[in-house]
Amino acid sequence: SLEKDSSSSSYGYLPEVVLDDGSTFEGETTTYTSSDLCGSPANTTGWLSPGLIHTVYIPASALVPSRTYEYHVGSKSKGMRGPFTFTSAPSDYDEDVKVNLFAIADMGEYPDDGFNDMNAEISTQPSLVVAKMMIGDYEASVNENDAYKEEQQQDSSSSSSPHWLLVHNGDISYSRGYGAIWHSFFHMVEPLASRMPYMTTIGNHERDFPDSGDRYGGTDSQGECGVPYMARLPMPRRQGPDKPWYVFEYGPLHFLQMSTEHSFEAGSDQYAFVVSDLEKVDRKRTPWLIVGFHRPLYIDSMFAGPGNSSDQGVARELRDTYEEMFHRYEVDMTWVGHHHSYQRTCSVFKGECVEPNEDGTLSAPIHVVLGHAGAGLCNNLETKTPHYFEVVELEHGYTRVEATRKELKMTSINTEGHTIDTFTLKPRRTSTTASASTI
Repeated sequence: SLEKDSSSSSYGYLPEVVLDDGSTFEGETTTYTSSDLCGSPANTTGWLSPGLIHTVYIPASALVPSRTYEYHVGSKSKGMRGPFTFTSAPSDYDEDVKVNLFAIADMGEYPDDGFNDMNAEISTQPSLVVAKMMIGDYEASVNENDAYKEEQQQDSSSSSSPHWLLVHNGDISYSRGYGAIWHSFFHMVEPLASRMPYMTTIGNHERDFPDSGDRYGGTDSQGECGVPYMARLPMPRRQGPDKPWYVFEYGPLHFLQMSTEHSFEAGSDQYAFVVSDLEKVDRKRTPWLIVGFHRPLYIDSMFAGPGNSSDQGVARELRDTYEEMFHRYEVDMTWVGHHHSYQRTCSVFKGECVEPNEDGTLSAPIHVVLGHAGAGLCNNLETKTPHYFEVVELEHGYTRVEATRKELKMTSINTEGHTIDTFTLKPRRTSTTASASTI
């Protein structure tokens, strides 16, 4: 369990965020100790105190939509850090808004100075290249926007920077029980995470450990059992301890973020949450519906062993539980990872590609594997690529998304800067779909 004191008085620290409009928001402080972790090396040789973890919530109602804010973080009594900048979310039903996203999974980290902790970072070295490419991509878009404003002779305060979002679906730092790696990871991604919403799902390397309550009982977290992840990445989870599923919306996009590391079968708490959310999605407000989790629902992989955690076994269980539901509620895509590759299916249902609707919109979801952001690539592809996959690439890289209310474009880029896949979708333009009782 996490130590928490909402007043932060026991830590002698009151975390604050100060915006450039003079607004100040106070938060809370948490930490965890080695005794909160589940096993070695996380609570033995890999233990490093996380220090104090500060969280400040700023309600959307306190922000002007689509405004770029400068801000400082820290404590007025102990010192502030900054300035940083972020752009607030667009208003609902903004017809002209464009949202840019980075979509990744299975990243890890590699220190800028090349030093690695007990060789633990060796398999994730490409993550540094990918991180620098995303930072460069973001900065180029901001510079382009600034040049446009100057050309139009706009006051810089009258127009925001581009809207950006970073979605990372599982296997975050690959700390695997070595606490120093979490520190190095956040240092690597700070130029992005300090400027845009950084939204994550939990993966096997954050959560899984025997007798700790996960679905598989493996050792992939090396004793962390989700504690550092839950403390360091406070997503808008409102379901209770160790229930890391949640929902968020940003511009024209509705995201349902699940956990494949917890029970997801019919009758589970998570299943009820998924049904409840899909029932009430308003596609007029958010025409795009994307479901994110870590382990794939469709996967090109030869890992089909008898255990409860094989790629194909879990994919089959996910399809048995959710494929008809996702089809009925007109989910556009799933974004996943786990397999260290980039993969994209056709619009697929029950293992068969389906033709688009007459208006060119999807008639079934597309499933995208985004696990090529840094961890060592998986070479266990099937001898013959399954017919429902349109793209399968064993290359490191990241995926960029541009979404408006009228179009969504995804482009996956490798570490050489070359495009390995690109496709464009049109929204289905539906309202809220059928109730779960009709499934």
